[in-house]
Amino acid sequence: MIISRSSIFFFSTFFFSIFFIFTFVTFVSTSNFTFAANNIDLEQCYDNDCDNIFSDEYWDNKISENDFNVDTINLDEENNSSIYLQKNNQKTTIEPTYCDPNKFANFEVKYNNNNNNNNNNNTSTALNSIDQKSIQRLHLFQLGSVVVAGMAIGKSTTKEMAKLATNYSSSISENSYCTWYVGRTNKVAANKFNYKHISGVSLVFPRLASWMFMRKLRGSFFYEENNFLDCAEKHHYIAVGCDAQKHRGPSVFGMILSFSGCTPRHAAEIVNNIWGLNGVPAKTRFAIIEAAYQLGNSNPIQRMKLQTLFSN
Repeated sequence: MIISRSSIFFFSTFFFSIFFIFTFVTFVSTSNFTFAANNIDLEQCYDNDCDNIFSDEYWDNKISENDFNVDTINLDEENNSSIYLQKNNQKTTIEPTYCDPNKFANFEVKYNNNNNNNNNNNTSTALNSIDQKSIQRLHLFQLGSVVVAGMAIGKSTTKEMAKLATNYSSSISENSYCTWYVGRTNKVAANKFNYKHISGVSLVFPRLASWMFMRKLRGSFFYEENNFLDCAEKHHYIAVGCDAQKHRGPSVFGMILSFSGCTPRHAAEIVNNIWGLNGVPAKTRFAIIEAAYQLGNSNPIQRMKLQTLFSN
């Protein structure tokens, strides 16, 4: 059997192309995205739009309760707000009790006429004044003195979402109703609320997704003019959402929980239980939420303020 030169050329090109694609994908998925910014730290990265997102060491060393060498894990009976680790009579707080995924549904605020599958009797007249069909995939939670809401802003009526904010808080149009919109289809909502459009992240690598979210939202936690901490402290209300509240919106809700002190694993489990993953890779959502947890680690005063508001 004689193989022509054209056939040899074709097969050689084909196999070389496959090898090149495999090598490229492997390189991108394992690299640190340090093509032009090898020595820029995380703080500078968010401010300067660089590509050095997280190191592999950061990504590989996850924070978990199981990593601690401790004697016992106890509930803080004194203030009923934190779970702590105890070793040699020293207490180290892990997370507030509202971070328990198995109990988080107990904090949900319900319509008076809703069927309650979670045995939750927490109902609200303010919520009942809102047209249920006008705000899609809405879930509100009373965490301490703060109502934290997630909803499909892109598919909902802006007027009713603004009404919801004023029913629960003193937030007014000057602070964009303490509502953050990370989608793009609702132009009216984009003009009325805090608009922070984030591109879809289902098909990007976890570290890149976390960078995309933090680049847009980092200032929203406590140092921009309108921020989560101020809204919690002054107006007792925070609302977040994307277009359908399936991908980006639930991730932002989880970021707020993890910034306040919930472990990334618990914060991710909470939002996945409420809104689902809907095609978002679990590792990607975890990375997004963990980035906010690390921001809270770096800013313990702001974390404690938000955690206290969510607990009391």
